[in-house]
Amino acid sequence: MNTNIFVRIRPILFTIFGFAISHNLFFIMLPIRMKETGYETSNIGFAMSMFAVGTICAGLFGSRAVLRAGYIRAFASMAATLSIISVIHSYTSNIWLAGSLRMIAGFCYVTSFITLESWLNVLSDRSNRGRVYATYQICFAGGFGIAPFLLSMFRESDPRLFGLISVFLSFSLIIMSMSRLPAPELPAKNTPLTLKRLWQYSSSGTMSCFCAGLINTASISLISLYAYDKEISGIWLSLILGSYQMGGLLTQFPTGWLADRFDKHVITSCLMIMGVISNSLIVLDNFYSYPIELLAILFWISGGVGAALFPLAVTQVFDHIDSKEAMPAISTMRILSGTGGVIGPIVASQLMNAFSAVWLYYYITTIHVFVFAFLIFRKLFI
Repeated sequence: MNTNIFVRIRPILFTIFGFAISHNLFFIMLPIRMKETGYETSNIGFAMSMFAVGTICAGLFGSRAVLRAGYIRAFASMAATLSIISVIHSYTSNIWLAGSLRMIAGFCYVTSFITLESWLNVLSDRSNRGRVYATYQICFAGGFGIAPFLLSMFRESDPRLFGLISVFLSFSLIIMSMSRLPAPELPAKNTPLTLKRLWQYSSSGTMSCFCAGLINTASISLISLYAYDKEISGIWLSLILGSYQMGGLLTQFPTGWLADRFDKHVITSCLMIMGVISNSLIVLDNFYSYPIELLAILFWISGGVGAALFPLAVTQVFDHIDSKEAMPAISTMRILSGTGGVIGPIVASQLMNAFSAVWLYYYITTIHVFVFAFLIFRKLFI
């Protein structure tokens, strides 16, 4: 398995690449579209946070769809529903409808991720799991990072972009539908692991899942508003909007390689230090303006650290569970991440609305400090 694992999982890697492009086009387009319509930042943050409500529902009920229809058909149903959502968005910019559609999209995307990630866990083992998940995240980050460059080819309000989203969703659906990759054995139960059980397996992984949601959903949902406020434009706008994903391309495989060889808690702690430094420097740009080239590099480092946190948390948990518990475990982790994802954009957007756009990065820095402190406390005293 070790020699051909990356060949075997190619359909999953190509699929997540296409899915990620569509995913980020939604995240970038919708806040800008609502801002141009005249909605307040706090209301936009609330609407975008509904995606995370959908992820919680997916964690609770998504595995039932897989048990009912099987891996391939469940994935196909989610992709088709997302394509319908894309078409509906092209006809309206109503913020309440957008929030409802974000919730449904959250359910569909995360049910798809649960399906693919539990599949990967069955195909990998402890000797290669870090690299397998890193490669998966690289493909996700690559697709996510391409989306801003596609956006730069159109006006933000161009309805053809929603058609482009549907194209990439169909691309992913065709690959998985035609794949000969054997589906893993369906789990015996369709309920997530209890939080207590997950905490017993890995308290660090559990806490990191929650904090990854606090960081990542706020960053992805609101970075376009930060760039809008700073009046960043052109190629630099694309580079900064894609910083979370393109930074992930730089950090994922080295992080996975190191995590397969060294203590994952130490690797995570080092990442958090990088996150504190990079996000603090982004805050300082508000007072002492940097060259745009340096600012883009800081955004890439910040994004790379945020992108690496969730997969590291997943590998920490999966190192301690049986393969039959993969889907219940990933469901619970998605619930935790989704809960953080509901809280994150609401808190961050309120701070941005009350003070200024740069408070997004005060918020992100604080979460990095908390994760680092938790890991150090656990290492020294537990």
